[in-house]
Amino acid sequence: MNGKNLLVLIGWLLLADPISAQISTYQHFDRANGLPSMHVTAMAQDEQGFLWIATLGGGVVTFDGRRFSRPEANLSLPKYIHSLLSSGDDIWLGGEEGLLKLTRTKRGWQANANHDLGQINDMLIRDTTSILICGEKGLLQVDQSDLIAQPLNTPAVSGCSCLDGKGAELWFADRDGLHHYNGKTWVSVGTVDGLPTGPVTDIQVDKGGKVWLLTNGFGVSYLEDGRVKPLLPAMG
Repeated sequence: MNGKNLLVLIGWLLLADPISAQISTYQHFDRANGLPSMHVTAMAQDEQGFLWIATLGGGVVTFDGRRFSRPEANLSLPKYIHSLLSSGDDIWLGGEEGLLKLTRTKRGWQANANHDLGQINDMLIRDTTSILICGEKGLLQVDQSDLIAQPLNTPAVSGCSCLDGKGAELWFADRDGLHHYNGKTWVSVGTVDGLPTGPVTDIQVDKGGKVWLLTNGFGVSYLEDGRVKPLLPAMG
């Protein structure tokens, strides 16, 4: 997330507090309220209903609908976090120094880390045994138990920026464009297909299978019949 951080955070905070969600007003949260940084990069809700908020420079905090708290773990947590996932009793943090997994136990949070993966920009739950990570070392599949990473059979990756997928299909973006795995083969989408020249910073596949893209400097676009089209037509 970039300029939309504050708006998205407000929306999540309202959802996290049912009482606030019934009030037609917004509540502003900043450092004075305990938010460690105004640069929010990712958010996720865990199975107990707590909202996890990842930031650049301020690490990660949880929100219970009223106050922010820092999770306590057996390892120090990273301060610069680019991606965040919640899956069962596990919280995954992707930062500038690799991957960290937090597992809820009766004694608190147990942390395991792999610092050999470089900066991680995005993550996706692949199945019950592995997750996909997207970052400076490309697109990798990581075992959920031992955090060992293996490269996927993909097109040559030039710095993976984001990914998403449904079922057997997978989408990811890098500096060379947008790439799609349809369950059998890889297909790439580039500027000749209407993809803006700015880097793709987010991919979302909706329930209907439509692919939405957020591109730095060009806003929101979507994929239709193999062509990338802007959400709003050019003016003038």
